[in-house]
Amino acid sequence: MLRIWHNHGMDFAAELARFNPDPALANWITGALHQHLDQAQKESAEVRRQITLRDTELRAAQTKIQALTLELAYATKPSPPSSAICSRKPWPATWPRPKPN
Repeated sequence: MLRIWHNHGMDFAAELARFNPDPALANWITGALHQHLDQAQKESAEVRRQITLRDTELRAAQTKIQALTLELAYATKPSPPSSAICSRKPWPATWPRPKPN
């Protein structure tokens, strides 16, 4: 008899209770699953290592870019001669003078 299930989930516990595999099959499945799980864990560890290495390289590159930018900004900024700093008037003549209180 064909049963049609509408909006009902499968009862996995009942299905597993009905299924009674040969122990050799169960061992083979368990071994295959462990092998795939071990491989996935190794690949995951390798990917994490590569991401960590890439992040370290990116941070080093960003630090180098920042240092070079600061060096370039410092090298191209003209420094005023000391005589210009000392001879400057404290209040330019074109600015309105503050009124005394």
